[in-house]
Amino acid sequence: MLDRENSEIENKYLAVLHDIESAILDVYYEQKEMTDYSVEKVINALTRDYNDEATGRKPVPFQPNSPLDGQLYAAVQKACDFWLGKVPGTEADPTNKKPAEIVVCLKRISRSLKLWNKEGGRRGYLNYISEFVK
Repeated sequence: MLDRENSEIENKYLAVLHDIESAILDVYYEQKEMTDYSVEKVINALTRDYNDEATGRKPVPFQPNSPLDGQLYAAVQKACDFWLGKVPGTEADPTNKKPAEIVVCLKRISRSLKLWNKEGGRRGYLNYISEFVK
């Protein structure tokens, strides 16, 4: 059942997932010391933020533990905000997503991150997506 659900999410949100993972890789290529742990912290924080937005709660500001975490958070947030129509020029785009849809995408990435980290170690996810994204 989970494989079918993942496949449906991937098909429906392929472009969103691609943009989020591209943002992750852009930072990784600049900051080779980055690990899956940083990605996990940022994905979890953004999932909370957009879930709060979807439910009308005020998000708790992200407190990065390092400049790298701050850079990663900003990059992934920008990719998500693009799809939400929050980036100038995207406000009236019919492809805009709702915050709840971004949460679905972030949760899908989180599941992939956990799988590939378990399979490949501290950069398992990053190494995996670097083979397929871009």
